[in-house]
Amino acid sequence: MFETDGVVRDPDDGDAVYSIVAHDWEDAAGTIHADGSYPTCLAEAASPAGHRAELTVIDWDAGGAQRVHVAVRVRCLD
Repeated sequence: MFETDGVVRDPDDGDAVYSIVAHDWEDAAGTIHADGSYPTCLAEAASPAGHRAELTVIDWDAGGAQRVHVAVRVRCLD
């Protein structure tokens, strides 16, 4: 689940899915990983810890009420 800093969470946001298509990602130390690994701050095992991440997202209107969220850049903040 993602929560945006400084934004009150909309109850309907619970069903939002983000596709991660980033070629590489940056860890909290500033190291770029381009080895096909998944961002550690987004891994399911990390979610209960409440890690922070910065996502650069393109919202694509797929027609109707459907919006697709595509993360093209991931930076782990902690």
